[in-house]
Amino acid sequence: MNNTDQGQWELAGQILSALAEAAEPVSAIRLAKRLGTGQSSLLRCLNLIGEPPFAATDALGWVAQVQDGERLMLSLTPAGLAALEQLA
Repeated sequence: MNNTDQGQWELAGQILSALAEAAEPVSAIRLAKRLGTGQSSLLRCLNLIGEPPFAATDALGWVAQVQDGERLMLSLTPAGLAALEQLA
């Protein structure tokens, strides 16, 4: 695994943890700021761990992504919760 891959998986763990702590869906912009990462880095990671149609068709489906007007809202899926429990 190269450093870029490792960084993506570290960010994925941070995303899952942050969404698990949230009581309701969180906007992608707010989550990126909270995690101290760029929005483009967040969206690249969501392409791997999100759900279609916003993510790749072979993505893991750990994060639900819903367009709310101009905001992309994110929440943890049951698969994401299970993945978080395995990472702990």
